[in-house]
Amino acid sequence: MTIVSRRVAIAIAAWLAAGACTAVPTQTAGPSGSSFTPATPEPSATETNPPRAVTVEWRPVELPMALGPDDPISGPVAGESGAIALVSREGQGRPTLLSSPDGTRWRISPIEAGGFAGQAVALFAVPGGYVAIVREGSPGEPPEQLRAWLSRDGRSWTRGGVLPLLNDVDLQAAEGGAIVVCSYGEEEAEGTICLRSIDGAASWSLVTDPTGDLARAEALDRIVAAPPGFLAAGSLDGQVRLWRSGDGDRWTLLPADERLSEVSWTAGLVRGRTGFVLAAGVRERDRRHGDRTVGTLWYSPDGLAWAQLPLPDIDASGGFDLVALGDAYAAVAIHAFFNDVRASAVLTSADGRHWRADPLPDLLAGWPPRLVALRDHLLALQPTDDGGQRLALGLLAPVADPGPFPTPTPTPTAPPPVPSEEPVPGIVWRRLPHLGPGEIRDVAAGGPGFVAVGRDDSGEGGAAAWTSTDGETWTRAPDSPAFRLGAMETVSRGGPGLVAAGWIYRPEAPPDRAKIAAFWTSRDGVTWERAPHNADLEIGGDVIDGWNNGVRTIVAGGPGLIAVGATDRGGAVWTSTDGVDWRLAARLDDGVPADVVAGGPGFVAVGSTGEEGWQPQARAWASQDGLAWERVQPDLDGPALTAVTARADGGLVAVGAGPGMWTSADGIKWAWAPDQPALDEGSASDVAASAAGIVAVGSRPCPDGQRICPTAWLSSGGLAWIQAPATPNPAEGSMNGVVARERVFIALGWTGPQDEPAASVWLGLPGT
Repeated sequence: MTIVSRRVAIAIAAWLAAGACTAVPTQTAGPSGSSFTPATPEPSATETNPPRAVTVEWRPVELPMALGPDDPISGPVAGESGAIALVSREGQGRPTLLSSPDGTRWRISPIEAGGFAGQAVALFAVPGGYVAIVREGSPGEPPEQLRAWLSRDGRSWTRGGVLPLLNDVDLQAAEGGAIVVCSYGEEEAEGTICLRSIDGAASWSLVTDPTGDLARAEALDRIVAAPPGFLAAGSLDGQVRLWRSGDGDRWTLLPADERLSEVSWTAGLVRGRTGFVLAAGVRERDRRHGDRTVGTLWYSPDGLAWAQLPLPDIDASGGFDLVALGDAYAAVAIHAFFNDVRASAVLTSADGRHWRADPLPDLLAGWPPRLVALRDHLLALQPTDDGGQRLALGLLAPVADPGPFPTPTPTPTAPPPVPSEEPVPGIVWRRLPHLGPGEIRDVAAGGPGFVAVGRDDSGEGGAAAWTSTDGETWTRAPDSPAFRLGAMETVSRGGPGLVAAGWIYRPEAPPDRAKIAAFWTSRDGVTWERAPHNADLEIGGDVIDGWNNGVRTIVAGGPGLIAVGATDRGGAVWTSTDGVDWRLAARLDDGVPADVVAGGPGFVAVGSTGEEGWQPQARAWASQDGLAWERVQPDLDGPALTAVTARADGGLVAVGAGPGMWTSADGIKWAWAPDQPALDEGSASDVAASAAGIVAVGSRPCPDGQRICPTAWLSSGGLAWIQAPATPNPAEGSMNGVVARERVFIALGWTGPQDEPAASVWLGLPGT
């Protein structure tokens, strides 16, 4: 959805698919059985001649009744005599019929006595008339069921058969004497359930599917009439597949087309005069701006072999609403970014292969309209900002000079070269025995040698600390009342010796004030005391609403110590002269810092926009004294940053999601590390530099693709990276922090399972 997830894609498709059986099916009865060849569409002359082109001229349609937010509408759908829609109103027993012979002139008619009452969950055209699927009974109270009703004109309805096993109707198609409807079962394991009727919806039976091919489908997304039979698109084993049937009862899984292997989901399938067009989402890898799924169109003359079509430069991040009508095809491109879903362009094609785009008319601006083909016209039903709905009519018109169509073979753009840097010294990682339950968040040189801090969620839960003299043998600090209901996120030298920070949860406080920033001090890393609380440490929220609030990092400098983090009002900077008394120095309303380092003009902090629900963007701030901060301009064009470190030459290296890697000589101007094999996926949590080079640690997908595994990256300068060799038998987990001492690196984090983490340490030693 910009990638949209399959769930978002299905949500969009659910609106677009409502009443989607709009083409009038061919009445020719086909042979029974699944061994059939779809009728070959007429060949296109565009192989040798320039393609014809059409456009759509849109005009508003005035309906005889207003469609408000409390007026559910089924349809419109197009049949042999025109288009109909059924409008249900609260307190009105039977729906109201809207009908039009041409899509321009609409009239209101009552449903005749004896017809059904309530709202139709599905309405579609069949040869000779219409079928409405109506829910009978009270919701949630047996005997709730779905029943079909039949009509020739939309006014007079005849009771049809009950649809067993179905709670809704998501897909439907009619061809010859057969009607097929499908829906998802109540339980996820049930998959898709399909029923068939061969007597005009008077009775229904479960599709027998004797070969079991259809039952193997993980999901069915689309089904269309493909004389003499049907064609369905869905997913199997995580890939888009197609099925065909001659009678709607016996189905055959078609051979996989490797060209569809990159397709993530399907959102439209139509059959036109020249062939089939499939609307589908393809995942595009974008380390810098976030992976996304973009809408694509595919063409096939027979439903077997598919080719992706070149398209104009449009925003189809949410896919397409697609229809075939007469001798042409039309689609509305959909923009989808988080909650921002809207129509972006209208596309047309005379042959299904060559597509041109027109700017979106003001009439269709807003939420994507649902397209309906009415002979050689288009109907577009669109929600309005006030919750109502409006209707527009689209008339096809030839284009005298279509202009250049997109080239079928665009010249690929070579990726930018990876900068040349000094060779990266090899580092070999060894995971030490885990340190018991908990998760280590940060590590610093200090105390007896090294001090690590984090959280232990076992038992009552609370902050935790560990110490080591050599980085290899670790001892957990004794539990203390000062640790109760808290978490240490960072540790640094300072104050009486060491200062740690994070947050404390106060269960007795109101939910919007249950979480507070917390600081601890220690002389040796073993015995800790919590610093006194004051009003400047109120950060708001609790462990669920405000889970990200707290102190992220401490660095020595400025008035003594500087800490950065997040509150319910955005980013924050605290300072202290002794590590005990902390005061709020600045609020950062334009983002949330995650790390701070001495460098650049004095101090540099990196972080993100702090947005939730979508990928936050990178931010950086600079300060001369740690008290007054300014955001670095222009903004860094990339994903959220999590950590920053200073190289021996004074330059800075910042890392984050993606994984995103940046370098800067002054903390103001930043350079992005270009795409390279080592940075194909993952997310970096921390970074450290020493004479041995630069090490970033974090996680990336495990080989099974279902979990995350600890990962480290190595670089000599921060622009060219290699991925460190994986540890033997990698376990689920993540490296959260890393510290360097001369040529040795110590990384700390957790290993899985994620709901029962174990505090873990890795030792990185020079090697090959």
